[in-house]
Amino acid sequence: MDGEPFNAALLETLASTPGRSAERALLQIAQVSTGPLQAAAVVALLRRREDRLASAVARLGGALSTDARKAIQAEPALVEWVAKAGLADPDPAIRLGAVETIRRAGCTSCAYLLAAALGDATGRVRVLAAQALRAMVRMARPQRRVPGEHLRSAVRSAMANYAYHQRPEVLQAAVALGFHCPAEVLAQFDRPAARLAGPLEQALRGLTPEEIGPFVFALLRRPYARSVSLRLIAHAGWPLLGALGLHEHWLALGFVRQALKAVTTLDAVTQEPAGLCELPAARQGGAIRLALACGLPPRQRQMILAVALTGDVSA
Repeated sequence: MDGEPFNAALLETLASTPGRSAERALLQIAQVSTGPLQAAAVVALLRRREDRLASAVARLGGALSTDARKAIQAEPALVEWVAKAGLADPDPAIRLGAVETIRRAGCTSCAYLLAAALGDATGRVRVLAAQALRAMVRMARPQRRVPGEHLRSAVRSAMANYAYHQRPEVLQAAVALGFHCPAEVLAQFDRPAARLAGPLEQALRGLTPEEIGPFVFALLRRPYARSVSLRLIAHAGWPLLGALGLHEHWLALGFVRQALKAVTTLDAVTQEPAGLCELPAARQGGAIRLALACGLPPRQRQMILAVALTGDVSA
């Protein structure tokens, strides 16, 4: 038989053969081969659903070929199996590789493993896990997907352990969930003893206006944490005000309008009024709607309308 057909036939035979001898043969192929042959051997090992075999695959680490990695990432069940085994390995490099496997696959059913990895003893593992969790939540936005329960549950667990890992990416993941952010997480932000106001403000500055909009308004319902949103709005530039103002349905809610009355000055109006004219028409309208919903004094209101109508700051 030619090489490739022989290899394929051998792998098919080994994959369907029970027992330790076949397992050892498959593992040896996975260890010494590359490309499609290694990929087939790795998949055959993982489909046996044995912890020790998943651990052996996880320990291959950098020896896994691109084909093998793609074969694992193509099946969420295999990603979960090998990542779970890798995260239990005593070697930090293997645990880091497990998190990287989840990150590359973007497999939301494995989000709970990222939350668990935030309790890892190695800082680099915690950092990558937090970054991967944030990336998963962000992926739902451009694809207009509602974040599923896998993601919400993972963020909930990650926030419950925030005092240990203190990763800003986890805060950003919670923010990016917007009005899908779990009630328990919003309540956590609202507890003064949690001391999350400062870290949350820092996290908000690392996100785009489109990512923070729904969360900023949802937070206004909270008696303590609303101060974070109010300070953000008070000190925001025109681009952020314009993006927030596009959420007309939020601005129409009574609790939002009531909370915004506490904003009695806007830095954008007092420091850069002409910046309003530089916004696209839709965002300019949004910025005006938001600004006029605030409790600004008559002078600032007049300035906003004058700039919008004439472009003249001194009007």
